[in-house]
Amino acid sequence: MIRCLPFIVLVALLAALAAVTPGAARADDAAVAASVTKWSLRITPKAQALSTKLSASTTPDQALVFLQSFTKVGRQGAAAIASTKPSTAKGTKLKALAKKSFVNFGNSGALLIRAVQMLKAGKSEAEVTPTINQAVTLAKTGSTQLKQAAQLIPTVAR
Repeated sequence: MIRCLPFIVLVALLAALAAVTPGAARADDAAVAASVTKWSLRITPKAQALSTKLSASTTPDQALVFLQSFTKVGRQGAAAIASTKPSTAKGTKLKALAKKSFVNFGNSGALLIRAVQMLKAGKSEAEVTPTINQAVTLAKTGSTQLKQAAQLIPTVAR
């Protein structure tokens, strides 16, 4: 019995560990659609407010706070959507489009942060404009991808 004790303790520990460890995530298109919807509701108002929050009446520090929040939501949304597991080809397409969209929003925000920091550092408009143009392109691409993903949701979440 004493020889078997380490084996019994090991089996008991493995059983206890298995009881508290969650199982593998189940593939589910509805979960993908729910995640995309949740994060879309968080990013959309911020994306729509970009031009207002970056207007001449906004201070650079106010713009930075807003852009940091926008970038954070974009990156968190991309990570959350990436962690979902689709069960069909349409679900996979929805996940890919939405994830790319949120990555583009996050990258756009990061570029706009850089542009504001460049302006605060005294860089000229000519030096900052290419960064802003790249950020705008990423934001527009992200918006287009999110619209395409939104059109897929009703066909996936059945």
